[in-house]
Amino acid sequence: SDEESVRALAHAAAEVGEPIQGAVLAAGIVHSKPLLDTSFEDWKRLHAVNADGVFLCLREFARVMIEQIQTSPVNTSSLVTVASNAARVPRAEFGAYGASKASAARVSSSFGLQLARHGIRVNTVCPGTTRTPMVTDAWNGEDPADIAAVNAFLISDASRHITMQNIVADGGATF
Repeated sequence: SDEESVRALAHAAAEVGEPIQGAVLAAGIVHSKPLLDTSFEDWKRLHAVNADGVFLCLREFARVMIEQIQTSPVNTSSLVTVASNAARVPRAEFGAYGASKASAARVSSSFGLQLARHGIRVNTVCPGTTRTPMVTDAWNGEDPADIAAVNAFLISDASRHITMQNIVADGGATF
């Protein structure tokens, strides 16, 4: 959620030597309380990381990718945001979290619309509960490899005709 840190990350990735062809934005925090019990500070922190952080990452990586495309027009680029199926289906204990992830998904679609003219694809993956350190205490979901495979596909050339999609990868938890 720190603008300078995100800008530095995007520029450091650009300096590796090869054009950035894909980036998966998979950082996030979770909050599990009813909205009536959610403090404004918790609300702002969730949105700072889960929504503002996505906006900053998409903007900074897109800027670098556009510069790189100008020097290497055959470069096809893809950005993928990992949101949550909670962005699509309300949950009693995850209202603030779902709202922050819905914001991330929406800003990703808007970037997709604006970046299409540059040949940059932007998609969103909405997993269900995934076994990560953030949720292992209450484990009840798929393995990170299941989600990684979807992300790998979306940054590959095999998905070169897919953009602005919101792909739910939750094993059928939401339908």
